[in-house]
Amino acid sequence: MKKRFKKIIEPRLQLKFAAAFAATAGLAVIVQSVVLNNAINELTPYLPHDRLILAERAPAVLGKSLLITFALMLPLSVTCGVIMSFRLTGPVFAFKRFLQRVISGEQREPCRIRAKDELQELCELLNQVTEPQREKLEEPEAERRAA
Repeated sequence: MKKRFKKIIEPRLQLKFAAAFAATAGLAVIVQSVVLNNAINELTPYLPHDRLILAERAPAVLGKSLLITFALMLPLSVTCGVIMSFRLTGPVFAFKRFLQRVISGEQREPCRIRAKDELQELCELLNQVTEPQREKLEEPEAERRAA
């Protein structure tokens, strides 16, 4: 198959994947803040002299570290979401193009997607469903070659 130059081929679907990964990263940061805050609050009473300093400075330090964590995780998780979506959105894009070409009478060959892509069974099913129509396209071609 040809190499694809368009990186985001199904923007709506791929951005939904990216948003889901970004939301997961955001939730992880929130959970991390709750766990760290709880741990610091549990340790604070055991500090003989510095408990007030820790209680006063901990929120700012935690906030800064969590913002840094989220700033690093957001682009990584969005990139991961887009990359993970390729194995699904690539076939969806190929199926749309395949069906449009079958409808317009341009598609004679069966549907093919990359071996590592998801939805292989759907590709086979599309081939079975469109085979009669694709065979009709081959008949006039065969008659022209015979004449």
